[in-house]
Amino acid sequence: MEVVIGVVSKWEDIFVVERKKKDGILKSFPSWEVEINESKENAVEREVIEETWVTAKIVKLLGNRVHPKSKKNLTYYAMDYVSGEISNIDKWISKVYLVSKMN
Repeated sequence: MEVVIGVVSKWEDIFVVERKKKDGILKSFPSWEVEINESKENAVEREVIEETWVTAKIVKLLGNRVHPKSKKNLTYYAMDYVSGEISNIDKWISKVYLVSKMN
């Protein structure tokens, strides 16, 4: 199972999503599974749009790791904000907001 994570920057801020879980809320970066016949790059761009309603472009690959519990392969991308306004359009996301990189 492949999961992509987009670390999206907008000036001095980073996009964070609050994901709805059975036992509460999980704060994370926009992320989800890569679909069949989809590249990781297309998947991360799609997920950023679906979870935040903003578009972002990939700047570089940050790295990969295997999640210690789920054993899913995780791929992280640094991304720059391109356009759009934050909106919660995903049924699994309760909130989207910006956090300062300076804190």
